[in-house]
Amino acid sequence: MFRKLFRWLRGLFTREGLPKLALILFSLSFTLVALEFAYRLLIFGPDAFSIEKMNSFHRMGYSQLVQPSDCPEMIYELVPDTHDLFKLVPFDINSRGQRDAEYPLEKPAGTFRIIVIGDSLVMGTGIALEDTFQARLEVALNETGDANYEVINFGVAGYYLRQYAGLLTCRAQAYDPDLVIVGFYPGNDSEVPPEEFFDEPYEVKGRDYPFFFPFALRELASTAKLKAEARLLEAIHRTLDQPTSEESAYMTGMFNAFGAYATESGVPILVAYLAYRSDYGVTPDELEPLTQVADLCFIDLSAAFAGADPTAYRLYAIDDHPNPAANEIFASELLAHLRQTGLLTGGTCP
Repeated sequence: MFRKLFRWLRGLFTREGLPKLALILFSLSFTLVALEFAYRLLIFGPDAFSIEKMNSFHRMGYSQLVQPSDCPEMIYELVPDTHDLFKLVPFDINSRGQRDAEYPLEKPAGTFRIIVIGDSLVMGTGIALEDTFQARLEVALNETGDANYEVINFGVAGYYLRQYAGLLTCRAQAYDPDLVIVGFYPGNDSEVPPEEFFDEPYEVKGRDYPFFFPFALRELASTAKLKAEARLLEAIHRTLDQPTSEESAYMTGMFNAFGAYATESGVPILVAYLAYRSDYGVTPDELEPLTQVADLCFIDLSAAFAGADPTAYRLYAIDDHPNPAANEIFASELLAHLRQTGLLTGGTCP
């Protein structure tokens, strides 16, 4: 059997067999390309055929939408006055480096100003600006007519918890906020950033072009990597996202830093467990005590999704960022919590 297969393969590389080899290679290539685009169509719909949109489906570091920051603890920040696409949707950065509308640095009279700090979930990865929970919260608050409310988006994809604190003191506090909301994503905000990340100058990477990269192959590789990590951690009796003692100490230190700012400034800080699932290693029950010790407010936004199918709230089958429906629920839960606790009228944490 193997001899026949070997003779057949060897025959393909003869002068007589080359046309057949070319036909086989062409058929194989055509089949792979067809399967790739069928996969993309399944994931992204008609956008799968847009070179411009698909080339925006990259990581923030390879988008050229960020630049080195002059604030050491921030490392990098969004490039002001930039208008582009990111994760298939329009991505506009205002003159002060926020993915938001223009807000004056000086707070207008009669305005209650909320700033929201976080990573890609706060920034609104893959959704329109008006679909982010900050934008929807601002609209809902202003419908009450009892004051002028501003909810400013300070989210930057890829930020660590330590960078949140740096952004607050170096950028956001200049806006004279009345309330700070920290969006804590339990999927990675417990991670301790490497110290060299803050010691070495940030280098802007070149832009990549994902349209020309096989999404299906990348997904298979990513799935295989996650399974291998899960098997390794299971072997050493750890769950995939279970925080280590170092991570717990890191989170405690960061929350204490936020607490010190809240005490000194008199501005309350609300830590929002920002997820539509609660099956992470850092659970709401584990996170809340850490915030309470630091005199911070806390809300578990994942509780509103209890019993729901999480796939209904993800951006794409290959991207777990929250979609507009999830952001609408985030906004609704935050609105109810702010009214209930009195944080909009000078109230304190319950």
